Amino acid sequence: MGGEGMITKFLIMKNFYLILAICFSISLKGQNLSITPLAFQSSDQNYVEVHLFVLGSSVHFTPTTSDSTQQQAAVEVLMLLRKDTQIISFEKYILNSPVTINPVNFVDLKRFSVENGDYELEVQVKDIHQSLAPVIVKENISVNFFRDRLNISDIQLVADIYPDSTNGLLTKGGYSLETLPYQFYTKEAETLYFYTEVYGTDQHLGQDFALHYRVELIYTNGKKKTMLQRTVRRKPTAILPVLMRTKIKELPSGNYRLVVEIQNKEKEVLAAKSVLFQRSNPNVSQVILRDPVKLEGKFVEKIDSQQVYYSLKAIVPILDGTQTPYLNELLRKGTYHQQKQYLYSYWSQQNEKNPKALYDAYMEVARAVDKQYHSGLGAGFESDRGYVFLKYGRPDDITTVEDEPSAPPYEIWSYNQFPTTGQQNVRFLFYNPTLAVGQYQLLHSTARGELFNPQWEVELYRDDGSGTIQGTNIDSRNAPDNVGRRARRYFNDF
Repeated sequence: MGGEGMITKFLIMKNFYLILAICFSISLKGQNLSITPLAFQSSDQNYVEVHLFVLGSSVHFTPTTSDSTQQQAAVEVLMLLRKDTQIISFEKYILNSPVTINPVNFVDLKRFSVENGDYELEVQVKDIHQSLAPVIVKENISVNFFRDRLNISDIQLVADIYPDSTNGLLTKGGYSLETLPYQFYTKEAETLYFYTEVYGTDQHLGQDFALHYRVELIYTNGKKKTMLQRTVRRKPTAILPVLMRTKIKELPSGNYRLVVEIQNKEKEVLAAKSVLFQRSNPNVSQVILRDPVKLEGKFVEKIDSQQVYYSLKAIVPILDGTQTPYLNELLRKGTYHQQKQYLYSYWSQQNEKNPKALYDAYMEVARAVDKQYHSGLGAGFESDRGYVFLKYGRPDDITTVEDEPSAPPYEIWSYNQFPTTGQQNVRFLFYNPTLAVGQYQLLHSTARGELFNPQWEVELYRDDGSGTIQGTNIDSRNAPDNVGRRARRYFNDF
């Protein structure tokens, strides 16, 4: 089978192994935000908490009028809660950062009373000290609490916790709980804190019960492995607040699910709730935690060191991003046996029964991509175009423009359906500003999590020589239209 046919075959197989996208954040040419909505229940109503985190380094701090050494940032926030397209509640306000010498992160929390049902939350945030368009975030929320059964609130992952007797905005049960932004634990994190509430155990149980939680590692093939778990006894009450912690220092990088369950004495699950998160821990790999595999008779046994190295570099585009730092370290300092161990472990996680078949199929694609996009600066799959091809698959359309006098060569890739994020009509724009053979760079994309450059058109036509590009204006986003500038039409007309 030729490289093109094998690419099609592998892309069909790849749909079963999509890496989980579990962090919800927005990062544009402006403020960087994390929005976390959580559903809870009080004694007489349901409510949704909306936790807002603003990354201090992404907004503009200006000196205060009273002291030039102090500075402060401010954003305008609009929160809209819709049900069946109708706005049922909203908040519009200015959120100020703390007054500080250096930029700091800042947070806020708003609560909305709601009935059971499905809602759309829209949050718009604009830096009032920069003339940029507001960042707009939308997310769906389901609220389903029923009085005739046990219920568990959403699970709040906690970034910071400390005693607080002031009954402040973030206070629960005598502690201030700051929600974990992006649902992401960095390599410095050693403890996972979480908060949830259990409703109705006094009415529906009437006796002590078991509260069980576990942390599951989710492999890229969807399989799960329990890494941590604990069970504690609790007495029934109308509303039971639960604040727990567990050590995660030894958890490897990867995608995880935290599960909270209510169990009776027969260990039957009466209610459950879960939340996804990511962990980056370059010093600990999933491979380290797995029992060493004897490689005799395995497909990697006779692969030479050069081919093992090449094969490991080839899986970077499809690797869970939290695993990349460990793999890079393994490529730099790992032994030949360690690298073979990692390669086999990765593919056996994808297909335990026949890892060789999946490895062979993928490597035929990788070699074809390497040949197609090779430029003399590393393998072809290490180029921007090769990386995107292996990560997301073959685009539905490619427009290549090499003869436009106002711009360097460029390509526009279009994906009609983008399963990784659920988007439609996703675009990637690559360009070759150096004019060197094959050295295309990603300039702009509409895919969530990829490079978003609202000034891509200005950059593409910056050196056209006409003097009509306003390159000194940091807010310029569009190049003046003329017959020699077709990129925006190509970009929008797919």
